[in-house]
Amino acid sequence: MSVVVQGKGRKITLTGVREHMFKRELAACMRRRHTKGTHSDAARDCLITFREKGVRKRYGIYGRAVAMDEKTRKAWQFYFGLLLLEWLQS
Repeated sequence: MSVVVQGKGRKITLTGVREHMFKRELAACMRRRHTKGTHSDAARDCLITFREKGVRKRYGIYGRAVAMDEKTRKAWQFYFGLLLLEWLQS
């Protein structure tokens, strides 16, 4: 699985330990109850794209700590987004 993070004019691909940490945090996030999402006029901080079992997944990070599935519009608290945005800026 190749995880690509895009935002603020930059693009990074997570590899090794970073990819493993992302997958673990995303799985923990999905076990929690979701909310309905954000308003459509909210600006997305970054976009995360990857393939899982042949299906392309896209998540947007809003407010540095909210992950929203672009297809279903369900949102979860995702504090790993803070770290992703730090990696994107460095």
